[in-house]
Amino acid sequence: MKKHPLPYRYPIKKTILLLFLFTTLLPTEGMASEKNILLLNSYNYEMQWTRSITEEISQVLKTAPTINLAVEFMDTKHYPGEEYREKLFELYKQKYAGKKIDLLISSDDNAAKFTLQFRDKIFPGVPIVYCGVNDTDFPARTDYKNITGVLEKPGIENTLLLITEMFPKTTHLYIVNESHTT
Repeated sequence: MKKHPLPYRYPIKKTILLLFLFTTLLPTEGMASEKNILLLNSYNYEMQWTRSITEEISQVLKTAPTINLAVEFMDTKHYPGEEYREKLFELYKQKYAGKKIDLLISSDDNAAKFTLQFRDKIFPGVPIVYCGVNDTDFPARTDYKNITGVLEKPGIENTLLLITEMFPKTTHLYIVNESHTT
């Protein structure tokens, strides 16, 4: 049986995040030592993925006493519309007015798109690090500046290959999917 590379997300994301944070946010001579990071999650804390990302980032940042982390949950699975997104924009604009944010971290597609759409109005010039974005065209956006992150590409081909090797007598395969942004 062939060995299939099944991706384990957190060490890779944690490594990328750590490298970015420690190369761009560590204080240098003449800079203020405190840095403020905003983690913007697409969903609510009840979702396992969101909870895991939030806890991992929080744990990593606890090791850096000069970094303050603020966390927001957009909850776009329950409130997917444009009107809600506009209300979030107004809320965050008011909530973070006058507060210096040094880095935006966005988790999943909705938060990443939101940060790009409204960054210049709420957090002008602030760099963005994203994770869990499924939209492979995301880096091709014209407003994709001062941003980096990890795209989430499902291993469909490897998964199907593994299924056929594990269950060689399989003649039918049913795929259940949803059409919402993830």
